[in-house]
Amino acid sequence: MFKYWYLKLLALVLAILLWFVAWGLASSAKDIKGVPIKVKNLRPNLAYASDVYEVDLKVVAKKDKLNDLEAEDFEATLDMMYWEKGTYNQKIEISAKGGSASGGKSLEGVEVISITPDNLVVRIEDKTEKEVRIEGVFEGIPAKDYLVGSSKIEPEKVKAIGPKSEIDSLNKATIRIKLNGEKDSFVRDIEIEAIDSQGRKIRSISFEPKLAKVNVYIFSGSNNKAVGIKPKISGIPLAGFWVSDVTTDPATIIINSDTLKLSSIDSVETSLYDITGLKENKEDTVALVFPSGVASVENIKEVKIRIELSSIEMTREMYGSVVFKNTPAGHRVTRTNPDTIRVVVSGPLSLTRTLTSSNVVIE
Repeated sequence: MFKYWYLKLLALVLAILLWFVAWGLASSAKDIKGVPIKVKNLRPNLAYASDVYEVDLKVVAKKDKLNDLEAEDFEATLDMMYWEKGTYNQKIEISAKGGSASGGKSLEGVEVISITPDNLVVRIEDKTEKEVRIEGVFEGIPAKDYLVGSSKIEPEKVKAIGPKSEIDSLNKATIRIKLNGEKDSFVRDIEIEAIDSQGRKIRSISFEPKLAKVNVYIFSGSNNKAVGIKPKISGIPLAGFWVSDVTTDPATIIINSDTLKLSSIDSVETSLYDITGLKENKEDTVALVFPSGVASVENIKEVKIRIELSSIEMTREMYGSVVFKNTPAGHRVTRTNPDTIRVVVSGPLSLTRTLTSSNVVIE
């Protein structure tokens, strides 16, 4: 029974070694997050909108290749060559970006096994444009014991271009000002973006120009403090409107005073600004009111104040009748089921309160 036992032991050792070799060379899976979706062949007078502008991938490859893979190595595309206005449910095409011959990574042996989402609901709409202001958002912090002072953005406004539904709801453009231990003031050219409520880039909107120049003041924090500006307003706007946002430019300033007084100050107020009867967005200049013994390091005495209004909205339920377009010659629709469709309509009070079901048509 134990004859040639050493041969059996050797075979077992070899089997274990082969298993480890195979395990080391085996493929593994990796999640690739945030691959931007790009569109091609969209007609010049049209634009697209979607709830998603990035996809997540799960890929399989050998371990040595898998570790180096990033979202930038892949390209997610939608071909819109024959698309007219409307809503489409479309699969996304995934391909390797570049390759070893063009200086990129070789993705030979890499397999995409899942795409999330694998289908995308896309709306094709008329392209439109409007002017919006630019807002700077700081990410990161300067060096220890240094503070961020005022910032100036040029131009102050920019032209936004994109699908009508997105442009109509857009009220500002954004530049992300990234800080990483700076001690000195700086000037940078930064990409202008449209950002949604989750901080994600809305890729269907572009801007002219594409870049904005920002001048940021960085200074030592000794006996100085960065504080916010608190706008003070009085009165109420015209009936049917409400104040949706109040901002100042700059939004913060640097003040100087003795250490004890600085510790008790978190903001500097503006003088009172009256908005009685206001019926549209307003931009104006307003003076700052400093506490006694407090001064602006940069000698800022007044700021721009922006009042943004929104219509008071009303939501109503109505029934719309169905009508048909482009019926084939010699034919007509004799019956529909149902013959009316329930529709929930939302909009400014001044418009929706006069609507009736006869105003709602389903084509």
